[in-house]
Amino acid sequence: MAEWLGRGLQNLVHRFESVLDLYPLQKEQLISCSFFGSEQLYFSCHFSSFRWLYLSFSYWLIYSYIFYSLIIPGVFRNDVAAIFYVIELTQSLFTLMNDFITKRNLTIFCIVALLIGWVGVGIDRLTPDQGAEEESLGMAVWLVFPLLLVVLLRGLAGDGWKDACFRPRFIGNGKWYFIAFAIFPAVTALTLLLGKLTNLINFDRMDWSAFSLVFLSLLGVNVIKNFFEESVWRGYLSAKLAKLSLSDFKLYLIVGLVWGLWHVPYYMVFLPDEMIYTVLPVDRVLFTLVAVVNMIVWTVMFVEIFFITGSIWSVVLLHAVEDALINPLVIDGFIQITPNAEWLVSPISGIFPMLCYLGIGFWLRKQRKMLGGRYSRLVPATT
Repeated sequence: MAEWLGRGLQNLVHRFESVLDLYPLQKEQLISCSFFGSEQLYFSCHFSSFRWLYLSFSYWLIYSYIFYSLIIPGVFRNDVAAIFYVIELTQSLFTLMNDFITKRNLTIFCIVALLIGWVGVGIDRLTPDQGAEEESLGMAVWLVFPLLLVVLLRGLAGDGWKDACFRPRFIGNGKWYFIAFAIFPAVTALTLLLGKLTNLINFDRMDWSAFSLVFLSLLGVNVIKNFFEESVWRGYLSAKLAKLSLSDFKLYLIVGLVWGLWHVPYYMVFLPDEMIYTVLPVDRVLFTLVAVVNMIVWTVMFVEIFFITGSIWSVVLLHAVEDALINPLVIDGFIQITPNAEWLVSPISGIFPMLCYLGIGFWLRKQRKMLGGRYSRLVPATT
């Protein structure tokens, strides 16, 4: 269909070219200007089967307006004005088209992300004899499908890869990479100190040498794991929402909610009961609610680190340190928290560390605003 329409538009272009042969100077100006407009449209539309359709439409639109401006006196002051009017009009068309593609694909992504976990739950119920409870087929579908969807939306549905932010951008961002690495250790140290001073955390089983080995062994694994996760939540969702001129707080809320609600099937079904009670001894519904709120709070600093550096690698580092540090600290029993004190001083879900992370997020936002330039708005640097 697209190829057929493209051929039809190409024929129209050839018809207008034959008329413009009578005006060699105007045609030369038109070709040099229309190339710019067509190039913008070509590179803004990444769905390969439609490229010729868009390119042909660009030429057809430009040639048709110039044609009518030549045979209808007074429509434009001169031929050059007509050319640039059409270029401007075409660029506006490109912007509207890109906005439509972005909104459409974001809608598809959010709907699928919120539903895919429950599809995984259904798969597990249809195939109960899988053996390993924590590594079921349904859980694999839940984990992998958002990434596959992002690849499809970027590669085939018009989103492209320009704003994926895969480049590390170490130059000029060393300070921010250090901050990304240090956030969770610093807040965790303050939390443990508070727990020690208030006798709410017991360190009798703490083996710093063993814990260091666990942290280092998990860090590398989590860098790989979180490259894929952050390519979805920051590299895609946050980057695409930034194009819609949302306020900072709306963007935080949308990213945090979608990221958090994507985890709901994990907390409600996939996660074993004993792990829930180790982190926070409450029922699954309350645990899930706390976890989603926690992720909304974390989203502020995750998004801000991402937009300051213009690279997903800073957030990959931030996320990897979090997974390698606070999870084994609590789940593997290196520390013991006084019953009912988890609400206050748990490094994973406590109110004290949560408020610290929120404060750090808003401090990062202030730093981004002060940096100005490309940092002053939520628009990441491109790859």
